[in-house]
Amino acid sequence: MTEPVMTPRREMVLRFIDEKTRELGFPPSIREIGEAIGVHSTNGVADHLVRLERYGFIIRSRTKSRGIVITGKGHDYLSRSYGAKGRIHDLVDELRCINREIARLRARATEIARELGVERQEAAP
Repeated sequence: MTEPVMTPRREMVLRFIDEKTRELGFPPSIREIGEAIGVHSTNGVADHLVRLERYGFIIRSRTKSRGIVITGKGHDYLSRSYGAKGRIHDLVDELRCINREIARLRARATEIARELGVERQEAAP
């Protein structure tokens, strides 16, 4: 009998990596993944990560402790499994990221203007 490519536990791992990466801007640690899915052994979590990588859902860096990247195949899987709600969720998350970046750039522009002694003017919406 062949092993299923995606098990419920692996899907939980993949979703958690996706959610934390979106929320924090970087992937979770192995311990954080374990706490989230109820696996106490880091070896147990590592086993799930090895299989997700083997099947092409993630890529792991051997030199970074949080070096986990979800591949296109992984994102495709998550989009399909979330359905329409997932696509809306993805777009809302993307808009949040864009708004954070806009706020960061506005703050930086204000800093630069202050350093130059220029009063920064807001652009019309």
